Parts: sequence; structure tokens; C-alpha cells
Amino acid sequence: MKPATEEFLYTLLWTLDAAGRPAWRTLNSSSEGWAYRHGLLRRIRQLEEQNIVEGKVADDGKRAVRLTEAGVRIAGGGVHPPALWQREWDGRWRMIFLDLSEEKLRTRLRRALRKLRFGRLRRGVWISQESSAAIQDAMAAEKVSRFVIFDGMTTAGEDDLVKASWDFDRIGTLYKNWQTLAAPLESPSVWEQMPPSARAAWLREERGLWGAITREDPFLPAALLPEGYPGREVWEERRSLLARLFS
Repeated sequence: MKPATEEFLYTLLWTLDAAGRPAWRTLNSSSEGWAYRHGLLRRIRQLEEQNIVEGKVADDGKRAVRLTEAGVRIAGGGVHPPALWQREWDGRWRMIFLDLSEEKLRTRLRRALRKLRFGRLRRGVWISQESSAAIQDAMAAEKVSRFVIFDGMTTAGEDDLVKASWDFDRIGTLYKNWQTLAAPLESPSVWEQMPPSARAAWLREERGLWGAITREDPFLPAALLPEGYPGREVWEERRSLLARLFS
């Protein structure tokens, strides 16, 4: 997806209501002009065909658009963290062992495992709390067919296993970096006084940093989150801040 389109979806996401649910937004002269300059008005129909955006004519005769659920996920970096944190966990772990001689296949499988938010317990051993059926479906979507899933549970607590499989120190650092970036904007006057170029630069940096977070954080179900995990707190801070900036 082109950067301008991603930026357009990102803008729509944070001009929704405070809960981040898809809501209709009228394209006023400002937002329509922005879309026109970026060549996106002609792409809205394409986005509609892809089930990313819905469009209609509002009661006042103006064009209105909103993100679909799929569009919300794309605009949010491919994930919607609250939905992932709210998942139920069945108390079982799924493991995949990589012992493949073919380098290309091993690389493709390892890439698929990272995309599916598997944790790397140790060299060649990857774990996930997802169901075997969900893993098989996701692997099929990645065109990976040669793998074996082991299904089991631990006899000790889950915390050590979680911390050994995902780098929560690095994840915590990324969240702190986001808070550092956001801190100057706690005062609304700072954003209001920033020139458009500075605002655009800040938003690009914010999107990039959040993208790094979504690549590293597995967004585990709440029952598995380690003590001191800052993700849910920072998510609320981000949601509140961006809703205000785009209001």
C-alpha cells in the first residue's frame, strides 16, 4: 500500500470517536483538499472495493467516508491491540521446532512465525498461545505447509516462559520511546503552535515508532502479560492524544 494511502487511513482512524470505532466522517473542504493533493479522491472507490473504506452521501449532500473493521486494522499497523489483549487463552501452548536443511524454506518459515507473533523460546524452538487451527490457517495464508505443531502445557508458571520467548525489555524501551516523543504534546498549545511541516514530521515519526512496537509486541492475552507491561497504558495515552490532535 502506498505511503500516502496509509497516511490517509491513519488520519481517518484518529478522526473517529474516542473509542476508535468506525464512524462516518464528512470530507470537509480541508480534508477533501488534502486528499485531492495526494491523489486519493480517485482511490476512495478502489479502497471501497477492497473493503477498507465505506463511502456514502451524507444528509447535507457532502461526501462521507468511514473505515471498515479491516481498514481500522490496516490504519493501526495491521493490529488492533485491545482486541488482542481481550482474547481468551485456553491454557495451552503450541510449539514449532525448526530443523530444516533447506535455507530458503527455513527463512520463509521463520519470517511467517514472526509475522504470526510467535515467541522464540530458544534456537529453533518457537511458541504461541494461539490455537493449532488458527496457526494452521495463518500458515496456509503465508503459503507455508511443511511444519509440525506440538501442543502442551507447562507445569510451572507462565511468566518465565513468556519472558524467555519475547524480549519485553526491548518492548518496554519502545513504549518509553513513544512516551518521550509524545510528552511535549501534553500541552495542547505546543501542537497548535507547530507549523504544518513540523506536524507532518512528528506524525511520520509517531507512525514509524508505533510500527516498530507492533512488530515487536506480541499483544498477548491479558492472562499472559508480564508484570509491569506498559502496553495497555501507552495505548490509552496514544488513543487520547491522537484523537485530540486530529479533532
